[in-house]
Amino acid sequence: MSFALLFIVIAFAVDLVLFNLIGERIRADGYSAHLGSATWMTLAALLLVVTGICAAGCGAFGYYDDGWDFGGYYRHRRRRHRHSRSSTSSYSDY
Repeated sequence: MSFALLFIVIAFAVDLVLFNLIGERIRADGYSAHLGSATWMTLAALLLVVTGICAAGCGAFGYYDDGWDFGGYYRHRRRRHRHSRSSTSSYSDY
């Protein structure tokens, strides 16, 4: 569990609790109270962080090549050159 997820869950919970407590008092005085855009943006951030954590968790178990030889293309190409050299060739031929 990352700190971002922890902080967003706490912020979302505090936002909902404060809205319910203060919203009841506002409605009791005869005014209207609605959830604002900040609550929905916090919910969207929560969903995006959870999605990112799940994607990172799923990607951590995949197979990864070393990344610099592009799937073994250059490694196989070097191997072919080594095997195709004759015993009389020198390095100046390359």
